[in-house]
Amino acid sequence: MRIGAIPLYLLRHSAELVTEYSGDRWGKGEARACSLSHVRIEPCRGVRFTLNADRPDCRAKLFYDFTNSRPADCPFRLKGDRDGGETVEGQYVLFRGERYAVSRINVFYSGSEPHHAEVILS
Repeated sequence: MRIGAIPLYLLRHSAELVTEYSGDRWGKGEARACSLSHVRIEPCRGVRFTLNADRPDCRAKLFYDFTNSRPADCPFRLKGDRDGGETVEGQYVLFRGERYAVSRINVFYSGSEPHHAEVILS
């Protein structure tokens, strides 16, 4: 069963996605920014229970629709991923003056095609 795209009226937010790459021998890393539009960012309150202490699991969740969100080719990466021969040191989202680190990426499919991604921000 094919699911339709997330409607644009639900994707009303814009944000900045910044990817930091590992440095060279002299410690000079690089950061590249990508402007996201037609996304949705919702606050969330998840708690991870550990033996030492309870800690927040996520601060917000970003919804990225593979049909309506822009840019269409924006890659979400986690620390240690390779991107064009470079190692990603981290990725974060700037939204309404807050900085959120990308901690998990969940991609959901409609049939064999990706439908949307839920990016967990901490």
